[in-house]
Amino acid sequence: MTESRLYGKDVGQVIVDEVADMQTTVFDLTETTRTIHGEEVRGWECRECGQPCEEMYGEYEYCPHCRRKVDRYEGRAMEKKNKKAMISQPMRGKTDEEILDVRNRIAAKLQEAGYEVADTVFHFTDEQMNELGVKNQAIYYIANSILVMSRCDCVYFAKGWENMRGCRIEHFIAAAYGMEIMYEPR
Repeated sequence: MTESRLYGKDVGQVIVDEVADMQTTVFDLTETTRTIHGEEVRGWECRECGQPCEEMYGEYEYCPHCRRKVDRYEGRAMEKKNKKAMISQPMRGKTDEEILDVRNRIAAKLQEAGYEVADTVFHFTDEQMNELGVKNQAIYYIANSILVMSRCDCVYFAKGWENMRGCRIEHFIAAAYGMEIMYEPR
């Protein structure tokens, strides 16, 4: 015969009592980002303890900080608004068509994720460079790229970025200044 009592009470009643006394909370969505591999990560804040919680592979049953049961999630429909991304991609030795093919493919993914994509394909003529007094065109291009980066929330690095000096400089700056960084999967 199995014991159906716990401390003199019926087990079913103990469970009902615990559920009735359980403290709950609501999680509010504070941000949505992507990992370097493109997985969505949601940032939540517990209304009871105010602590942030990140979630990528499902939902919390309990707040990991105050241990209250999560009753509901608010703000699931929150979208990325005014988020701007810059694409860093290898360009040296590539045709305009090759550059635009890669850029358009990545831009479509970023736009689908809610980002506005900054234009960093610059076309300066030698005459314009001379009029501006530019002595080193590579530095002028990277300077313009960094200027665009200053207006962005994140930088997306296309395959091969690590082999290109300009992309490595952009990566260093994005990391040094705490920007969100995403990478094209290999």
